[in-house]
Amino acid sequence: MSKQKQLAHMSKLTHRLHAAADAGDWQATAAADRELAAALPVLAAQGEWTPDERAALEKLRVAHQQAQEHCARELVRVGKHLGDMQEHKEGWIAYALSSNLEEGRT
Repeated sequence: MSKQKQLAHMSKLTHRLHAAADAGDWQATAAADRELAAALPVLAAQGEWTPDERAALEKLRVAHQQAQEHCARELVRVGKHLGDMQEHKEGWIAYALSSNLEEGRT
């Protein structure tokens, strides 16, 4: 892969990580992360990086860190939601049962 293609690829990955994480598209975020994990060793094996490549890599590192932070916040949010659902499970069951009983009477 040429140096120009390396820079374009890193820029594309950076954009995909930002866009996917910002949109809460966790499948696309995971796909971009897998692509990143596969691409970096290949890029690193091609020798010394130019200042432009290092700058692109730094932008990619920041995008990856931000995506991780988005994922961590979503994990906390979903965990709280599941905890609330578990806490109110008896109420949900009672509501469902009473709704079924009401439907049977009408």
